[in-house]
Amino acid sequence: MIPDFPFGDTPLPLCPLVSPERPAVRVTGRDAPGGPTTLSCRAHGFYPRDIALSWLRHGASSEQEPRRGGVLPNGDGTYHAWATVEVDPQERGLYSCRVEHESLTEPLIVMWGEPGGRGIWGG
Repeated sequence: MIPDFPFGDTPLPLCPLVSPERPAVRVTGRDAPGGPTTLSCRAHGFYPRDIALSWLRHGASSEQEPRRGGVLPNGDGTYHAWATVEVDPQERGLYSCRVEHESLTEPLIVMWGEPGGRGIWGG
């Protein structure tokens, strides 16, 4: 206790309310010679931590289970996550990434090649 400072008058530290941060989503692809194409969906800069990334084929849930990375923290208090799926190279345009997060009023759907997807293709 601080002398001459009654406990009842001790100010409590204030915790700022943190608003949800919308994820930035990037869809990328990599062709393997003579093999499948790997599509990657990366979401970064979001808060809070909980997020759902999934792949759609023709707008419906893909039957293939994606490979997912854990949700990891960034240095600024936000998070990043990713999900990949291997597809037939001729079908890569049929797939889109679905992102669900508290900051979004509805799921975000990002297809390869969409301007909002900021997609990058590597081969």
